[in-house]
Amino acid sequence: IESDWKVRIDDNTKRAGAEQAKAFGEGIAAGLQKRLGDLAANVEALAQRFIWAMTLRWTPPIVFGIALGAWALVPSVEGLSTPYVRAAMNHLAVCEVGKERHLCAEIDPSLSTVRSANGEMLAVVKGL
Repeated sequence: IESDWKVRIDDNTKRAGAEQAKAFGEGIAAGLQKRLGDLAANVEALAQRFIWAMTLRWTPPIVFGIALGAWALVPSVEGLSTPYVRAAMNHLAVCEVGKERHLCAEIDPSLSTVRSANGEMLAVVKGL
């Protein structure tokens, strides 16, 4: 009877120990899962702050650079507005004189040519 009683106590002890170990493991797993969830939320928030910080830091210089590049690509003529200069550029074309290629402009034939302050021959661009 005594050995049967010891076997039952050992079995009960093993079952109780297994249940305690399982409960302990589940508690640890739940705690780790919560901490990982909190960590993931913190990482996501940090990533969003980083994106906003970089956007605020780099957007103005990029916009300024694009504007500066666009301004630099449009030639300027003292005394004329940019739209006027662009309109004149629309009347430029490549032409051949003899066997050489040149940059030519459509001129208004009703107006005579004039000389610049430097003595260069000038013509009025057609339509302007």
